[in-house]
This record gives sequence, structure tokens and C-alpha cells, in this order.
Amino acid sequence: KSKTVLQEWCQSKGFDLPVYEIIEVSKRNGDPKRFYCDIFIEGSKESSAFGKSHKQAETNAARTLIEKFINTKKI
Repeated sequence: KSKTVLQEWCQSKGFDLPVYEIIEVSKRNGDPKRFYCDIFIEGSKESSAFGKSHKQAETNAARTLIEKFINTKKI
């Protein structure tokens, strides 16, 4: 849901879709910090987060960014 909200926000502002870049930082299965995700909007890095899977890292980064936008009244 967080990724959908972020995508819809970008579209409402006329921005390109968010770009998610994933780096595998650990090879250990089940490691909660195995994957690291950066989110870029219009070429600017806006959020980062870890997760034990690609999907979880992306979702965590999107959730963090949405919370940041709420706190700064962008959403």
C-alpha cells in the first residue's frame, strides 16, 4: 500500500514514477538488514530503508518517505 500511495502522489504532482534502487548488503537468509533500498523522485534521493527482502526494503523506504511527507505537510 505504501508504494501505491507514493506512486499516486508522484502522478498527482506530475512527476515521473519513483525509482527504487536495491543493494544486497548481506547474503545471510533472514537478515532484517539484508537488502537496502533508496528511493529517488525526479532524480533526488528522498528515502532509504533496510528489509529482509527486496519487497520489504522497498515498502519500508516508501513508508518512511510517506511519513516524512505527512510531517512536512506535502501530503
